[in-house]
Amino acid sequence: MDMPVASPLLGPPPAQRVVPLASGPVRLREMTGADEELLFEVDADSGAARVTALLQRLCEPLHPTQAPDWAAQLPLGERDLLLLRLRQL
Repeated sequence: MDMPVASPLLGPPPAQRVVPLASGPVRLREMTGADEELLFEVDADSGAARVTALLQRLCEPLHPTQAPDWAAQLPLGERDLLLLRLRQL
């Protein structure tokens, strides 16, 4: 996943934080307006599906993973921790 770079037209890139997880470290970036729109565009009946889509978009695993849906495979505690860290950015 390519992280945004600073641009005079777009302003500074979103804040980032590396979050250590039992399943491996993850780079988390703060939400942008486009990410907030995603929450409303995801065709899902459950909040869990929206959280999965959001984490898939905002997180970059810093460990080798073969699963394209790695965010859906995270344990509940790690998903909650990532959401908490997202709030703190």
